[in-house]
Amino acid sequence: MNKLSQQRKRVYFWALLSIFGAFLSLLYLASNGNSDQIFDDIICEYTSIFQSNKSAECNLLFGLIFGGMLIYTLFMVISKSKVSNKENMNVRVENMTMQKSKEFICALLAMSIVSFLIFNGTHQIVVASLLYALIVYLIDGELVCAGICTFYMGVYTFIGLFRIYNYLGGTNSVNNMMVATFALTVSFIPLAFSDKQKVLCRVAMIEGVFVPSSLLVYLSNKYMYEG
Repeated sequence: MNKLSQQRKRVYFWALLSIFGAFLSLLYLASNGNSDQIFDDIICEYTSIFQSNKSAECNLLFGLIFGGMLIYTLFMVISKSKVSNKENMNVRVENMTMQKSKEFICALLAMSIVSFLIFNGTHQIVVASLLYALIVYLIDGELVCAGICTFYMGVYTFIGLFRIYNYLGGTNSVNNMMVATFALTVSFIPLAFSDKQKVLCRVAMIEGVFVPSSLLVYLSNKYMYEG
């Protein structure tokens, strides 16, 4: 019963923290978001996604990130100190893994819903990862975390391979659907093996070899600019 109450406390704390962060965001942007922005260099991009004060938005983002990390860390330290070692030993690792899998799926679902409500559309890669996570959860819930990592490593692997193609002179373009299809294909392959967890980890390690190639975009941009 105490374990259930601790889980409820975490849920309630997250909900209150989210509401508090949203309230602070509204107040901060209302007071500073439309103030004048001073640029001391040429800006070759949109000043911000909503054409408002970019510095104010960045300060708000970092404030929420580090402030949230600090507050949640203090909450976990205080809540963990109230739980005895005996109770901690009774928490099964399998249940913790399943809980993390559900949290991954909820996070992806929340991202899709927020994207639809704000931008009146969904991101194809996020939707594809959500569908993949649901399928993996039906197969084995403990594989969701490893599967999602492999999926998004596949996304960056595709980007790395595409940057190599650009660096070698390729001029064709790609879209999000192609990236999502590649990541789904690579991520589904390990599910055909008996030791799925081990194969997922190995595939993710192989994908990591190509991820640094995405930095070639800076060489390509420099060449196109000077050329």
